[in-house]
Amino acid sequence: MTIPHLLITLLVMILFGSSYPIGKIGLNENISPLIFSLLRILPMFILLLPFLKWKTTHHKNFKYIVGYGLLMGLGLYPFMYLSLENTLSTSSMILIMQLSIPIGVVLSSVYLRERVTGRRWFFIGIVLLGLTLICFDPIVFQSRLSLIYGILAAFAYGSASMISKKLNEFSSIEVNSWMAIFSFPLMISLVLIFENNELKNIFNHNWIAYTPALYSGIVVSCLAQILMLWLYKHYQVKTVLPFYSLFPVFGILLTILLLNEKISFLIIIGSTIVILGNFYLQKVK
Repeated sequence: MTIPHLLITLLVMILFGSSYPIGKIGLNENISPLIFSLLRILPMFILLLPFLKWKTTHHKNFKYIVGYGLLMGLGLYPFMYLSLENTLSTSSMILIMQLSIPIGVVLSSVYLRERVTGRRWFFIGIVLLGLTLICFDPIVFQSRLSLIYGILAAFAYGSASMISKKLNEFSSIEVNSWMAIFSFPLMISLVLIFENNELKNIFNHNWIAYTPALYSGIVVSCLAQILMLWLYKHYQVKTVLPFYSLFPVFGILLTILLLNEKISFLIIIGSTIVILGNFYLQKVK
């Protein structure tokens, strides 16, 4: 990988990692998780609409786009922000989300009949060991509801990752545009059901309060994803994928800088095990 492309890859990982502390900042402004999710999908709905191809609906794998869109828009985003709202440790939730990688591998072996070698099972066990250590940290136990939401978010993302292997014939931009099309009206319905009062007061907040959600939608979901697609056109997946292990590192560093959170020794040890385990899990066959 050339130096300019390596710098672009690192930028993408920084942007992906920033979505967690930035999300926590937005939720600290009393924006509800569902409203935050809706506002994250909104710019995708607007900006990616021109990339929509109606003929795609006739493709035999279009059903996988539907499944991917619902898992991301109605699974990952709401549970991720519910987890961040309830947690006392954003860093631990960043790491819990790394559970999505072994979940994706296991689901691929079950539903896609992909062979999981002994080495990959070993590294799945390593990741689970690291996550277990993190869960024994007292501050994580103080927010058990956040832990449950985080696991549900990881399961949704892992399932979406498994389904994404059926979407090689579609561009990432188009898949994300369909995700916004499916998720936006359904998310509005959820907001009307569960957050009706918050929706009525949506214009009472300072516009700055909505900046984190719009940042997540424009910079993370659109810009970073497009750059990642551009990298995949220049390099094989096996070259780019291991870099995903860097985004929790950047996420934790940004959490320390932006939120001034303290990281316990147990979380440091657990995060090292999780990140290294996922790095090799994505690297080995």
